[in-house]
Amino acid sequence: MTIPEQQAEFVQYLRTHYTYAHPEEMASEVFYSKRHYIGIPFEDIFLNDDSMERARNLLISHFEKIGRKNPRNHASVHYSDWVKFKEFLDQQHPNK
Repeated sequence: MTIPEQQAEFVQYLRTHYTYAHPEEMASEVFYSKRHYIGIPFEDIFLNDDSMERARNLLISHFEKIGRKNPRNHASVHYSDWVKFKEFLDQQHPNK
């Protein structure tokens, strides 16, 4: 499945289960780590809570390297989107 297809499926999940104002932006933030290598393969981010926390720290470092303003807060936004994406994966694709 391509990134746009995965994003569209996740956006639909968010619209069905939540009332977020911008689910497309949330989906885009989730897939940032697939489009930009942060030090961990995208699929490995969602293995468990420890891998997600490790990925958050890697994302903070990545954002610091590229000069992103407030890298810690920006990574926290991505992390909260990852939590919803992991929920989506666990419900929609339990074998992945």
